[in-house]
Amino acid sequence: MHTDDFRLVTAYRSGYEDMEHTIKTQGFSCAQSMFNDYYPAGKRHTGSDLGYYYMKGEFAALFKASKTK
Repeated sequence: MHTDDFRLVTAYRSGYEDMEHTIKTQGFSCAQSMFNDYYPAGKRHTGSDLGYYYMKGEFAALFKASKTK
């Protein structure tokens, strides 16, 4: 695995794990609201690739939690 790929996978996993923790401690609705406030719908991501993959991990955790609600 290329070093950059490893960094992106690590960022994704960190976002996923952090969002899982937020969901468990603050509830799904609060976590979803926080995500939507930080990443407004329709607004293009202007951060780094690492930030983008972190956000993708957070979204994946929210999506998974929405299926189990």
